[in-house]
Amino acid sequence: MKKPLCIAMLVLIATVVTLVLVWPSSTANDRWDDEAQQLTIERAQPIIRAIDAYRVDHADEPDSLDELVPEYLDELPAPLVGGQAWEYYNTRRSYELTVPSSNPEPPSFLWMMIFGPSFDDRYFVYYKSQDTWGMADL
Repeated sequence: MKKPLCIAMLVLIATVVTLVLVWPSSTANDRWDDEAQQLTIERAQPIIRAIDAYRVDHADEPDSLDELVPEYLDELPAPLVGGQAWEYYNTRRSYELTVPSSNPEPPSFLWMMIFGPSFDDRYFVYYKSQDTWGMADL
């Protein structure tokens, strides 16, 4: 009776290890290294200048980044960090330009039971009110 139990445990362990190694991770392409952050800051500069020009012309920031194309920008340059897509928040007093991770949502309960509660919830944020960039863990 002990032999079938050992075999079952070995099969279970092998299955879990295989899942960990081959399971597609939605945050596998997230980059947070210093080089990616610096290049993202450089790519954001035309967007920030376009928002400032929009504010001069309209006395307010745009409601979305789409309002900048094509009058102020030919296209939006993509960020290199995180999920590689901009999020923009106009607070009517200032704005934030944000790049979230590719999947900031917590994993499923089953995933957490098997692999533990690990998920990527980082954001790279430009705070216009402070004219600074920073990492935010939300």
